[in-house]
Amino acid sequence: TAESGRVTTFAGYNARITGLENEKANKAQVELITPTLLNGFTSASLPMRYKKDSLGFVHIQGQVENITTNKTVFVLPVGYRPDRRVLFSHVSDLTGVNYSLVDSAGTFNYGIGGISWADFGEVIFYVG
Repeated sequence: TAESGRVTTFAGYNARITGLENEKANKAQVELITPTLLNGFTSASLPMRYKKDSLGFVHIQGQVENITTNKTVFVLPVGYRPDRRVLFSHVSDLTGVNYSLVDSAGTFNYGIGGISWADFGEVIFYVG
C-alpha cells in the first residue's frame, strides 16, 4: 500500500528500482583532494590525491618524486584516517615492490625503497 511504503506489484518493484538507479546515477561524484606534500616530496606525472566515497572508503592515488625513506609524505584530515595502521605495497624506480603505511593519526609515511619516484597505484581503506 502507498501508506506503508511497501511495493506489492511487479510494476511497483520495477518503478522503485528505476527510481533508485536514477538517484544513484544522478549523485555527484566526490571530488579528489590534493594534499600538501611534506619533507621535499613532490607529485610526479600522476599527482597525489585522495577522496572518501559515499560508502566510507578512502581512496589515495598518485605518484611522488624526490624520495626520502621513512618520512611523512602528507597527513590526512580527521574523517579520512583509519582506526589502525594500514600497510600497503607499491612500486618504485629502484627496488620494485616496497611498502608504506597510513596510521591512525592520518600520517601517510613513505617506507623503504626507491631513490627518485614511487607509484602508489590506488590505496583503499574503510573509515566509516
